[in-house]
Amino acid sequence: MLNEQDFRKRLSSAILQLRYKHKYSIEKLAELSNADYSSVSLIENGKQSPKSYTLYKILYALNIDMFKQLEVQTDSKNKHSLENKLIQYIKSLDEEQLQTLIEFFETYTIVNQQKNNL
Repeated sequence: MLNEQDFRKRLSSAILQLRYKHKYSIEKLAELSNADYSSVSLIENGKQSPKSYTLYKILYALNIDMFKQLEVQTDSKNKHSLENKLIQYIKSLDEEQLQTLIEFFETYTIVNQQKNNL
């Protein structure tokens, strides 16, 4: 985990690079993010840690959807959790139950392929 000073340095560098990529001046970024010019300047220079909502507004102005990034991580964890749950369930089945499950998946696959071919 980063200490606050290293966090500010990395964040300021990232914001600066994104601002240059979009060819925005600090004034333009402040305007687009509806943030105070001096706050954006202090954050970009690593002299101030942004409030969470200010960071959200700056990232939004730079076309970075932080919630989408968090959802991807959450969805990935949920998928992994569901896969593990399914594996545990399958391991608990006896031979007859496994055969029934396999038949179900085979039938489902055939029906799904037929739907896609229509």
